[in-house]
Order: sequence, then C-alpha cells, then structure tokens
Amino acid sequence: MYVAIGCSLALYKPGEHPPQQYPPYLKEFKCPQICVLIDPRLELPPRALADTADSDADVTFLAVQQAFNYTSRYGESTAWFLDKIVQLCATKRMKLIAQDFTGSDINNYYPFNHGHQILKKVLYDPTYGNSGCYVDFSKIEIFRDTNGDFLQPKYLSFRTMKTLAPHLLKEQFSARLYPVVHLLHRLYRIIHNKEEVRDWCTHEVVLPHLKYFSFIYTVPMDCFQECLYQTLLETTRDALSLTDATIKEDLVVEIVGSAGKEMENLWNRVKLAL
Repeated sequence: MYVAIGCSLALYKPGEHPPQQYPPYLKEFKCPQICVLIDPRLELPPRALADTADSDADVTFLAVQQAFNYTSRYGESTAWFLDKIVQLCATKRMKLIAQDFTGSDINNYYPFNHGHQILKKVLYDPTYGNSGCYVDFSKIEIFRDTNGDFLQPKYLSFRTMKTLAPHLLKEQFSARLYPVVHLLHRLYRIIHNKEEVRDWCTHEVVLPHLKYFSFIYTVPMDCFQECLYQTLLETTRDALSLTDATIKEDLVVEIVGSAGKEMENLWNRVKLAL
C-alpha cells in the first residue's frame, strides 16, 4: 500500500506534474497495489489514473479529499488511519510506503511501538530524510533484503550504515546532527542547570526526536531523563566510531556531561571528515 499525503496536482498543467500520486519506484513491486491519495484540494479524478492507464500493474486508487493531521494540535487527528494500516502490516502480508508532500517530517510519527520488526514492512519517507513539498524521485532508492523486506538506513546506527549504505552516511550524519546536538543535548544541559531554559527546547519538542534515536539504539523509554542520558551516550559512541580514535568510555561520559561545545565540536569534526 502507498499513502500520499498532500499530493494534489490540480495546479499543474497536464504532462508537467511530478509523479507524487504514483512514484516510479512502485513499479519495482510486482504485486497488487492500493494507493491512497489524501489532500483537501485533490483533483478528481486524480492525475494518477491517466498516468497508469497503459500500465499492466494491478493498482487501485482511493481518493480522499481531506486534510491529514498527525496530532490533535491542528484539529481532529486522522493519524488513526495510518495506525490501522500499520497494524495490518504487522500481522498480514502487507507493506506500506507513506510519503508526505506538505513539508511535515513524517518520521516523527513512525510506529516505534511495534518494535524493530515493523521496519521490514513499513517505510515512512523513502527519501530517508530529504522529504518536503518537492521530491526528486530520480534519487530515491528503496533498499530491500533478499526476502524483499525494507532496509531503512534512517534507522541504522552509523556503524551498520557504513557497511550497508556508505553513500548515505554523510547525508544521514548531517540530518542527525541538529536534533542530537541542539535538541537532545541542549535539553540535557538545561535539565542539569548547565544552560539557560529555552522555550523552543522543551520536553514536548524533544520527545519525538528522543523516541527516534532511542529506537535506533534500543534504549528503553521507561524514564525520560535516563533515556535521554543513555541515548546521548549511544549517539556519542556511534559518532566516535566514525573516527580513527579509540572509543574511551570516560571520554564519552565527559562529552555528554560537558557544559561547553564539546558535543557540537565532535559532530562538526566528524562531519568534515566524512
């Protein structure tokens, strides 16, 4: 199943629209497909019907002229729809690819509660971090193992990624730098009175990012502060693994506990070396 959020092509001239409603990578999957197109401004019939008219693929399109809200913050949440599909994927022979074309980072809402096994079946944002309103589909590569299950670099440690998808390492490292250094570590320092309080760096803001990184490194979310600390230790070890330096635990603890720019300097130094 493919779910495209914010995929209206009503403003494009015929033949000049991007393949948001039926991306070219879907042709790799030789199986019946259901494409759910969600946008309050969705044109009817969707452009994808004409785009696939000559295709041999078994494709069914479902058009939903409605806004999609991940949380109730902007109105009534409609995330239950994705949740239901994820549940089906977890128990049935189904796979899901979901892409948001509104600029929202859909990865903040990944179904981490289903554990690492769900990574094989559910792929949010096949750009692996370069999501947005405009997607270069020619650069999208869907990684799969010999069983046809998804392999997702976005949820791999740097150590593993260096072997599996080294060409994505620099991109993923850059994408993770800000949330680790300027959100997770900053909040850790605020909690421990090593930095002044910031209204843009709060428990609520950091929580989705903490869920993401703790998921990568299998850190329990039982206690927020302990999870934050252990996740910072793991991300620091992982960043150091990309250097030639021997990973010393006292150095890891020192960087995480620092009140200065040791964490930021480490990540910037490694980024430049990649």
